[in-house]
Amino acid sequence: MPEKQKRINVEMVEGMSNITPQASLIFTERFFEQSGLSRIIDETIGARKERGASDSEHIKALVMSQICGGDAIEHLKYLSGRADILGIKIPSVSASRSYTQVFHNWEED
Repeated sequence: MPEKQKRINVEMVEGMSNITPQASLIFTERFFEQSGLSRIIDETIGARKERGASDSEHIKALVMSQICGGDAIEHLKYLSGRADILGIKIPSVSASRSYTQVFHNWEED
């Protein structure tokens, strides 16, 4: 006879909590690397070949910023303090702004 499932009591509390989306950043970084997504991005896009952060580093930083609630390139500065913990390179705000300009189509403006 199957064992009866135990009940889980959930308590809803109003107000702020200590939960943060930053805990998922390490999993995002691992996903990019273990799935081969970083390599695919670098091979496919090819916007950054000479110096500075690679395509995948720019995109990974922008994705991580959005996961943490960022909605502008300027919010990358909040990830800079966590770069060492995550083992990633966070491009500067000015470098990311220049990177995104590569994809802008001036003729459609």
